[in-house]
Amino acid sequence: MPVLTQTNVPAEWVELWAKVVKWFGKGGIPVYVALWFQQTRSFYENQRQKSLLKDVSNCWKSIDAATKQQWKLAAYQAWHYYRSYRLFTADFIYRLKNNLPLPGQPNLFYQLFGLKISNPGGTQNIFMRRDDKDLVGRLRVRFNYKKIENTPSADFSFKILQTAYYFGQGTIETDTDEDIISAGNIDWTAFDKRIGTTNRKYFHYKLILSIENYDAEILIDNIRLADSNGEYYFESFNTINYAQWEPKFLYRKQDWQFSPGYGLPYFEHSFIK
Repeated sequence: MPVLTQTNVPAEWVELWAKVVKWFGKGGIPVYVALWFQQTRSFYENQRQKSLLKDVSNCWKSIDAATKQQWKLAAYQAWHYYRSYRLFTADFIYRLKNNLPLPGQPNLFYQLFGLKISNPGGTQNIFMRRDDKDLVGRLRVRFNYKKIENTPSADFSFKILQTAYYFGQGTIETDTDEDIISAGNIDWTAFDKRIGTTNRKYFHYKLILSIENYDAEILIDNIRLADSNGEYYFESFNTINYAQWEPKFLYRKQDWQFSPGYGLPYFEHSFIK
């Protein structure tokens, strides 16, 4: 179908042209949607004026090619497919609505939302635990994190513990690993660790991230778990329309547990500035 992009109206037709446009503006515009729902041209024009997408588009056009490529790489980290403009749009609109600096900058460690783990006052044993089953070694866990230390701790108690269970010679045996993250503030960095034996069958695997009696905040994003068959779990904490992320809770040795419980003040689905 040809699209009218420009026209020259003779001077003697201008008044009539304006009346025709005004008449159609008051009428319905056919739209192929359920129940033949229609609105006037003026309605759609008002909607366009309210939309923030024009601001998004203008800002996107002002960004150089190298930065757009970084947004593309960041979008792949967030969703495993290339939608740089979608990620940029979501970030821009959230910042605009919440009076945050514009535009945001792409980051490969985090995108939009992450999970914040807190231990106010350092008086609790806070942990989140992921369970999985029927895996084949070796096992690999990766995630990105940032640590904000509010009060120093004697044992630097941000810990990552892994336990993989398998059947030995008539007994249940384990491959284990424990990492204790060093003291102080740590800017965004990646954790990447493999455990277990190649081709060994594990009937149960536990990953625990804990803050024991340590007043600190940990921001987590882009959790990836894999065995010899490839990546079997990925979480970027991004949701549709900025909805709150809701974990799937443990059922038959799979999914998440939280202690003292999922929710504030210990766990928060948080926008990462």
